[in-house]
Amino acid sequence: MPGMGLRMASTAPISFLFLLVSSVTATSGESMFKQSLKGRCQRIEIELCKDIPYNMTFLPNPMLGHDQPNMQTLQAQTEQFKPLIKTKCHPHLQFFICSVFAPMCPKDIPQAVTSCRSLCEQVKADCKSILDEFGIPWPEPLQCERFPEQANGLCMNPPDGPEHQKPSPVFRPSLTHHTSKVPSCPKYLVNVDPADVNGVCALPCDVNVFFSQDDKDVARRVMVVMGAVNVLLASFTFFTYLIDRHRFRFPERCVFFMSFCMALLALPQLFPVIWPTVQQRACETMHNGNSYLTFAGYENPRCLLSFALSYYFGMAASLWWLMFAFTWYLSAGRRWVPEGVEACSPYVHLIAWGTAALATIVVLVMRRVDASELTGVCSVGQMDAEGLLFFQLLPRALITVMGTSFILLGLSGVCQEGQLLRRRGMDTSKNHKLVLKLIMFCVFYLLLVGATLVCDYLHFVDMHTLNTATLHCKQFGGVESGSCRQPPRLQASRYILSLIMSLLGGAACSLWILSPKTFASWQRAIFCGMCSPAPQKTASASRLASSSRPLLEPPIPVAPPPHPPTHYAPLHSTHSTHVWRPSNVV
Repeated sequence: MPGMGLRMASTAPISFLFLLVSSVTATSGESMFKQSLKGRCQRIEIELCKDIPYNMTFLPNPMLGHDQPNMQTLQAQTEQFKPLIKTKCHPHLQFFICSVFAPMCPKDIPQAVTSCRSLCEQVKADCKSILDEFGIPWPEPLQCERFPEQANGLCMNPPDGPEHQKPSPVFRPSLTHHTSKVPSCPKYLVNVDPADVNGVCALPCDVNVFFSQDDKDVARRVMVVMGAVNVLLASFTFFTYLIDRHRFRFPERCVFFMSFCMALLALPQLFPVIWPTVQQRACETMHNGNSYLTFAGYENPRCLLSFALSYYFGMAASLWWLMFAFTWYLSAGRRWVPEGVEACSPYVHLIAWGTAALATIVVLVMRRVDASELTGVCSVGQMDAEGLLFFQLLPRALITVMGTSFILLGLSGVCQEGQLLRRRGMDTSKNHKLVLKLIMFCVFYLLLVGATLVCDYLHFVDMHTLNTATLHCKQFGGVESGSCRQPPRLQASRYILSLIMSLLGGAACSLWILSPKTFASWQRAIFCGMCSPAPQKTASASRLASSSRPLLEPPIPVAPPPHPPTHYAPLHSTHSTHVWRPSNVV
């Protein structure tokens, strides 16, 4: 159907973006990820726990598992323990229960700190018999296996003496933790979780670690200029398809969906015009005031928007290139008629938009979103070497190899068909023009993709080497081991070249429409569309002809007209016998 491709093109990206936003909303409420990256300290609002020695708790509460109850549910759950507290079976029972439902959040170490296992065992030994008398089992949240041991983790014990029963918002219970076992980050990085041995040392927003300030200024100017040029060229290509969509069929339509993706993936490059600072675009702020570049989360909504546009539509553009090559192979190599290729268009849209959405959701679930220090754009693999390898390099390389194979198979079929047509004496100049345009488009696009893949591979080598001194510094012993030294500055020109190559996709797509027909379509849409429509007969005839012709049609041989006869038989014979004789007709 002629309008099916356009309707799917206009609704599919919006539907999948809605799916991405929904998945982010659903995932952000769970506690399956690192609490230090998404948690925060809040004042205790549970009535039972307002007179304990601390007044700040950590949310979401890791002691309550994945299903985080709301405040009303917490109030009801803690009220059930009041009769047991009134029995005074243990002097620290209230403190112990509050450490489960409202664990302490220290100011210097922002994470959930609950009671030590030794306190749990004491409370259970003294109070379990009371519950047994009423046939009530020991509550699941109070099982002692859930609490850390004093020698192996961060936990707290109630202070000795009667003063712990007095409300004191300044007083802190004693912490038991072997800080000597936890390595630290170098001074030029931000220690996101000081208590985690495997914590991350993030790049701060206001420090030039890998690039100088001059490199960042140059990159900003390049990304704004090239992003604007790419948006204009890609938008012009896609709107050309919209104003004259009956002129283009598969595989040509794939080029216009590519241009649609190219226009949207370049929008994050224009974010510096709206949000000038990297702090606004790609940073997260801790409650102590320190800010760092996003590396494993999506707390910054502008960073999430930048990632969704750059990664989703970047992957969709690569998949549309694959669909272009595949439908070209079906048309040229397998000699499918346009109706057959058009019948497969729903599956083509599903593969292109659906696979890109699935990859984006996997990145969000695995928390692989990170920001670039040079550009401030959030994507995948900016600082994470594994994310760059598995979500950027390998998928794009595989798509490029598969697409190139389909293009070559289609060209092989065209060459064989052209030889047969020339042997029959047919004119193949029209098919030669189409093949030449396809080769120019593919060569230009493959040069851009190849240069980007090479730059990304070099970036992978850099990050794989430097991550031991930056993000994963604590995993290799921290500053104490001497392995976290200041890394050398990276070559900014290589990254700027990769940025330029990735933003020339709109120019590659615009090569496909460079013809007098394009200017005639725009002239008719701008001028004639305001006055009077084109003649219906001519338009209908052209649409019917364009929709019924195959992509590569053999020219119809036109035989020369026969020569007129040179001799004719006379009408009347001069012989006396009046006998008709056969004429000499050539």
